[in-house]
Amino acid sequence: MEQSNRGGGLLGILAVVGGALLVKKFAQRRNRMRSTLAEFGINERSPFALADQIRAMDQEKYDSLKDKLKQQFDRNRCCR
Repeated sequence: MEQSNRGGGLLGILAVVGGALLVKKFAQRRNRMRSTLAEFGINERSPFALADQIRAMDQEKYDSLKDKLKQQFDRNRCCR
């Protein structure tokens, strides 16, 4: 009876640790995205204002932003 309580406690601890790691990873990703957008002078947070600012970019700046985002959020790099 006592072992089943320990098993539940361990699963709970693992769930909390897993949740904390996910939150940390999401926060790091959000901060990288914000810093990249700030680098290109985009400080808007709403999706529509962000899209308007991207549409207003010239083609060279847009291509540079697109390449930088592809490099930062490439699946092969994120999942290591």
